[in-house]
Amino acid sequence: MSENYEILLLPDEGSIFADEFRAAVESSFKCILGTSDLVRIHSDIAAVRPDSSVLVAYLHGESSTALGGATEVLARAIDLQLPVLPITWGQLDRLPHTIAHINALDWRADRTAVLSAVLRMLGLAEFDRKVFLSYVRKDSSSLAVQLHTALAQRQYDVFLDRFAVPPGADFQERLEQDLGDKAFVVLLESETVRESPWVEYEVSYALGHGVGVLAVALPDVAKAQRVPAIDDSFRVSLDWTDFDTRRNDLNQGGLRKILDRIEWAHARALRRRRRELVGSLCKGLEQAGHDLAPVEEWTVLAKKEGCGP
Repeated sequence: MSENYEILLLPDEGSIFADEFRAAVESSFKCILGTSDLVRIHSDIAAVRPDSSVLVAYLHGESSTALGGATEVLARAIDLQLPVLPITWGQLDRLPHTIAHINALDWRADRTAVLSAVLRMLGLAEFDRKVFLSYVRKDSSSLAVQLHTALAQRQYDVFLDRFAVPPGADFQERLEQDLGDKAFVVLLESETVRESPWVEYEVSYALGHGVGVLAVALPDVAKAQRVPAIDDSFRVSLDWTDFDTRRNDLNQGGLRKILDRIEWAHARALRRRRRELVGSLCKGLEQAGHDLAPVEEWTVLAKKEGCGP
């Protein structure tokens, strides 16, 4: 279970692009791990530690029309089959031919999507990401549908009862199946949220089964109307400046505010859950007399005297 992360930054030229990328990555690590000390960002492939999770980030920016001295490093990284993520500064052409076949992401268009990809490729976030949307239909149906669409576009598997439960299905049984399957719950806290027995059940189930929860408090919802079981550290509050003039849907700034918060909260919750599961498994194996050795990421090798691995 590696706790070392390395990003080979090419070209590492001290440009505004490179400086922004460095700062954003370090901020993301602090958000998820509480520290940025576990990530090294450099361009020396010979200095990569053997126990690290490694990613090559190739920045194709306004001053990156030529690779220069990074050509050999990029070629070596490809030979070693290291994961490569091309990141552009608004221009999607003229990538080096060695990585022209790799899908690039645009930093200026959506840096959170870039950072999310970095975290997933390093093993800090899941590729298979699942979210359960909990809400009161009469209060926040439009917002729930908007978030469902936006999250799906970011490659989340999203449960929304309006789309996920077929007619005639046992609603509570389906809720239990999907709550158990979804790794994270986003609760839309509206004025009548505490009056809904379904929302109460969904939140209780999530909290009781170690499922991560993020509450999104809608504008003008008083503290007394919020779900008391959710601490404010797991809540983001909206105001009317986050909405369009009709006050039905989030504007682009408000939508990004929520999506960004979901990204980091989801990654933290999944990491915490994985550590708990691996810790419980290791404790049980040790009590059963197994010797344990970490292999890679979230994998351990258990061996018992007289038995195979």
